[in-house]
Amino acid sequence: MKLAALAACAALALPCAARASARFAIVVGNNHGATGRARLWFAEKDAERFARALRELGDFSSDRIVLLQGATPSAVQEALAAMEARIASAKASGERSLLVVYFSGHAGTQGLEMGDQRIPYEDLRKAVSSSSADAKVAIVDACEAGTLTQVKGAMAAPALDFPLPEDAVQGTAYLASTAPATWTAMAR
Repeated sequence: MKLAALAACAALALPCAARASARFAIVVGNNHGATGRARLWFAEKDAERFARALRELGDFSSDRIVLLQGATPSAVQEALAAMEARIASAKASGERSLLVVYFSGHAGTQGLEMGDQRIPYEDLRKAVSSSSADAKVAIVDACEAGTLTQVKGAMAAPALDFPLPEDAVQGTAYLASTAPATWTAMAR
């Protein structure tokens, strides 16, 4: 939940001029991981709370948020495809768009776990990065999810301090927890 609060604050910190007029979100929570994993108590509830925060604080309309609890990878992929069609329609009518994809649950080195089924990290990266939304944010609140943000050959560098742009924001950001108390972020 700490990651969800951090992510919500980051999304809301954008300058008013940079905020997208068409905001879309796919919010997924799954309490069940692969066989042998302990059942999570709050992943689905965290997703529900995150969706509520987007509505109440993030200026997302209810009809542009898809909340999936206990869903399968195919349901998530279908929701992403349907949302992409809505984003394209909004862009065609001249609206700037923001896509937020949030997942709370188990993850492993192979991807996001939904029971014994998975969404590979590469599939998630491809779905998010190929979206026609102007700004895209993927948030994964799951242990071992740091693989999502790893880039082959990447090395840690000193922190950068820079002002947020006052004009339209574009690009893709990935935020993933790597262990219970460690967080990693990467922007492209």
